[in-house]
Amino acid sequence: MLDATAHLEIIDLYSEYNRAIDKGDADNWANTFTDDGLFHHPARVFSGADELRQFIRERTAKLTSSPSVEQQHWNSRVCLEGRDGWAHGSCQLIVTGVNRETGKPCVVVRGNYEDQLERSKAGWRFKKRRLVVL
Repeated sequence: MLDATAHLEIIDLYSEYNRAIDKGDADNWANTFTDDGLFHHPARVFSGADELRQFIRERTAKLTSSPSVEQQHWNSRVCLEGRDGWAHGSCQLIVTGVNRETGKPCVVVRGNYEDQLERSKAGWRFKKRRLVVL
């Protein structure tokens, strides 16, 4: 069973992941993963720090022509279990934004994350993260 400190550290990791992706901060987003971390995106699997950083750079570039701006990632129903430096996690995801043409708020994506986490010297990191879009 995860103790309260580990639980809070992992919640902080989820928050940093969201902050970094929303800001287009490729280095800090990649640092939420282990060095050999995997991100299973519906389009493809990104493996290792270089591919993870490239994903954010490409995503950020594509946002300049996206129908929605000011995108923000939000998580709810975070469920965690584990012990001794490893954990499994899951949460619901919603990405909100503002419609570029109307200026009205919109939902960009709904989905779930399924995670394998590992505690390293640098703290908790995603070993594998799978995005399932609903």
